[in-house]
Amino acid sequence: MVCLHGMWGFALIYQFWFALGEMLGIKMFSIELPGHTKELNCSGLDKQTIKSYVRIVDDVIRSCIGDCILVGWSMGAVISRHVAKQNLCVKKVVLITSPPPPGVFFSLKVQLMMIKYGVWLILGKPFRLTPDDAAEFAFNRGFTDQECDAFIAELNPESGRAARDVTLAQFAFWEMKRKKFRCPMLVVAGEFDALTPVALQRKMAERYIGAEYREIPGACHSIMLQPVVREIAFRDITGWVYDMPKAA
Repeated sequence: MVCLHGMWGFALIYQFWFALGEMLGIKMFSIELPGHTKELNCSGLDKQTIKSYVRIVDDVIRSCIGDCILVGWSMGAVISRHVAKQNLCVKKVVLITSPPPPGVFFSLKVQLMMIKYGVWLILGKPFRLTPDDAAEFAFNRGFTDQECDAFIAELNPESGRAARDVTLAQFAFWEMKRKKFRCPMLVVAGEFDALTPVALQRKMAERYIGAEYREIPGACHSIMLQPVVREIAFRDITGWVYDMPKAA
């Protein structure tokens, strides 16, 4: 299983799933996107776009990993969808709390939040999510104040160009037609996700013929970090990946 983080994220955002995967004997990788390593600060982020992220991930899978299950969270789900579309090494793809498919809009509340960062998106400059916005949209349920503060403190800057790509993709009405995806797809939603809510995830699943949909009870946007929820979500996702029957 190859895992991709989202905006402002980092490879170790999957640390809890890696521990669970090790117990189950699952070989797991997490690809860290350029400029998201703490030691590098935001070096080169102003040059990164969704296309450049896709190219990098595609190259890593082809040259270093080979056949795999690709799991993407948030912006990582967008990247995963594009990589899986063209890379035959990807046998299944899991999209976790994904931004909307083309022609489907973010909620008004999220639109207004992104307008606040409009200068950075227009200029394509790296920017950080404010702690208040992170708490409201990504850590709004299931975390103690101490846990929330600790995770928010770890967030990185993000490429304004990549964020602009994600924002503008919702206006791509010419791609609205339902289609069969190249490989099996699972769309995972969080019941209390404030950034990419359940209704949006259902539309994502409906866009691709044959895609399966799972909703994680009690989950917010940061499913792989949220206590208790992260174990439930990992069990559901690996159950789908390895064709195990769902527990009653």
